[in-house]
Amino acid sequence: MDEVAALIRAMLAGDSGALDELARRYTPRLLAVARGYVGQDAEDAVQDVWLKLWRLRSMLKPPGNFLAFMTASVRHQCIDLMRKPESHARARSVSYEERAWIIQDLLPDYRDPERLVIRREARDAMRGIIDALDDIYALPLKLHYLEDLPLKEIALMLDIPMTTLKWRLHAGRDMLRKRISKGEI
Repeated sequence: MDEVAALIRAMLAGDSGALDELARRYTPRLLAVARGYVGQDAEDAVQDVWLKLWRLRSMLKPPGNFLAFMTASVRHQCIDLMRKPESHARARSVSYEERAWIIQDLLPDYRDPERLVIRREARDAMRGIIDALDDIYALPLKLHYLEDLPLKEIALMLDIPMTTLKWRLHAGRDMLRKRISKGEI
């Protein structure tokens, strides 16, 4: 953690190399959060947050928890993007190509093409089912089950207590079970 704190102080002092290193370390996790909100616009949202951080560095004080600070910033940027009329239609939709890219990142490399196609289709269908849920349930489900992030990290990213996160995951799974058993999907 001391290394991250040193990178943050260096970045706030104007070291662009420190910003690059922080972006290299944290962008994958921030993208996972942003995809849950804005789908294909996730990279734009995360990049905008890094640019704002760099532009406003002289006015910032080192945050206590950098990941929580950046996650909250990405979440707010995504909400701003979703409010714009031109991006509203795309905000919750993820293209087939984007889904395939996400799924390829998440799945292990299987040699059996038929098995890989079945797993891709199942993962794609599950993402669609999760997308139909309210965001307070969908985002934790996506981060934990589709992005394979640990609960502790998700709680930090979403800035919620662990008990709240576990309750949302439990309630979200119950909603999924009910929708699947009723054949709504």
